[in-house]
Amino acid sequence: IQILPDGVFSGLTSLLGLYLNNNSIHILPDGVFSGLTSLLGLSLNDNSIQILPDGVFSGLTSLLGLYLNNNSIHILPDGVFSGLTSLLGLYLNNNSIHILPDGVFS
Repeated sequence: IQILPDGVFSGLTSLLGLYLNNNSIHILPDGVFSGLTSLLGLSLNDNSIQILPDGVFSGLTSLLGLYLNNNSIHILPDGVFSGLTSLLGLYLNNNSIHILPDGVFS
């Protein structure tokens, strides 16, 4: 998998876990995960993700764990994790993050 099309996960409101590890995903469209209101775990480890759009995780209010290890992320936009009110674990190991804006975790 290289690209996740808009609406690919629409209608999966009861999905609890989404594991997309070890693919070649490099782009996450803004809002690609919207509607996954029951999602508890999202794992995107070992891909080629470089940039996280501002609203990519919006609406994931039940998410407990977000795994983004071993990608090529270099910038975390301000507020990219806002709205993740239930988040207990955020894993960003082995990326190339150079900039952490003041409001990245607010």
